[in-house]
Amino acid sequence: MVGNLSVQWLVSEANAFGAPVVVTDRVPAEVVRDGTNGIRVPFGDPEAMAEGCRILLTDEANSRKLSLSDLSSTRSGTWEQTTGTFNNALAEAIRSKPTRSVTTQLTS
Repeated sequence: MVGNLSVQWLVSEANAFGAPVVVTDRVPAEVVRDGTNGIRVPFGDPEAMAEGCRILLTDEANSRKLSLSDLSSTRSGTWEQTTGTFNNALAEAIRSKPTRSVTTQLTS
């Protein structure tokens, strides 16, 4: 989905600064690896999202571990990996082309 492209960019930027993220399981697993560069929670589960945020905000040891892992994984990435992830996301966006225009969706 096109939205995943922006999420991937945001996650990459956050990770580049050592900031772990909390995302739903609708974000591709290659973008956020649970327990490595963030926390994945089930989509539509606000309690799980709140718990993930609580962990990052209150569990200093876990948050630091994720932060250091973020920096390490971001720096170890190659252009080939980055372009591969981008190409996969682009292919997914093309495959999931919406059947209705955005304007139609907003007015219905």
